[in-house]
Amino acid sequence: MGSISSGKPHAVCVPFPAQGHMNPMLKLAKLLHIRGFHVTLVLTEFNYRRLVRACGPKAVEGLSDFQFATIPDGLPPSDDDATQDVPSLCASTSTTFLEPFRHLLADLNIRSPRVSCIISDGAMSFTLDAARELDIPEVLFWTTSACGYLARVYRVATGVCGGDQGEGFNGKLVRAGGGAYASGGGSFLTHSGWNSTIESLSGGVPMVCWPFFAEQQTNCRYACTEWGVGLEIDSNVRRDEVKQLIKEMMVGKKGMLMRNKATEGEQAALKAVAIGGTSVVNLDKMVGVLLSGRKG
Repeated sequence: MGSISSGKPHAVCVPFPAQGHMNPMLKLAKLLHIRGFHVTLVLTEFNYRRLVRACGPKAVEGLSDFQFATIPDGLPPSDDDATQDVPSLCASTSTTFLEPFRHLLADLNIRSPRVSCIISDGAMSFTLDAARELDIPEVLFWTTSACGYLARVYRVATGVCGGDQGEGFNGKLVRAGGGAYASGGGSFLTHSGWNSTIESLSGGVPMVCWPFFAEQQTNCRYACTEWGVGLEIDSNVRRDEVKQLIKEMMVGKKGMLMRNKATEGEQAALKAVAIGGTSVVNLDKMVGVLLSGRKG
């Protein structure tokens, strides 16, 4: 039985199964859908259930040309309301995900337009094997900040960054949030994940930074030291210190300067997503890569 033909390229999007990675992949998937792609967004069964429980079954109904699919995460059953253990999840993605992903692609090629390309999170590189087997192009979508990505590369390459890394796009293509912050108003308490950082910058709002793990410390350092748009809370949080930080951010001289810097960030973001802006150009380039291996 052959695949269903729609005349559209079929992009399979595979985020790393954590919220901070799924959000930007969903936004990228929506952009590809707007560009005329048939899209399948692949979630783990665990996260699919969480999404249905939080937002209702209509959240995953999709459209005729935008669908959700699932694969198992290879982990023992756990509390559906608890965050999964990140080290265990990382280990499982590299050891158990490929085979069910192959089966999913085979199924999609029967009941949907033939899969023509894959976009996966940079941490889900097992998908490269599947793309090679199907002889289709793939893009690795890094959802971390550029500074966080480079810090990671330098750590694993003993300070040398270069050579042929394949096709890769950093997760700066789309605004992370829904415009929840008015320009120049207040400040934003953030753990310095890249989604919340770019949302704050896109809204022209300075940050009070409280990083925890991954590249959050790197993002915090850049926000506070390099970009001048944030103040960091000490890891040993004390009421008086937080009070002073908030006061400085809201009415102090540093806060005023940071709001000005944040407004500059907002203007840069608007320019990037305007026609001819860097984000739009990068998206066009990525679409070109995804269409490069399309047959017919």
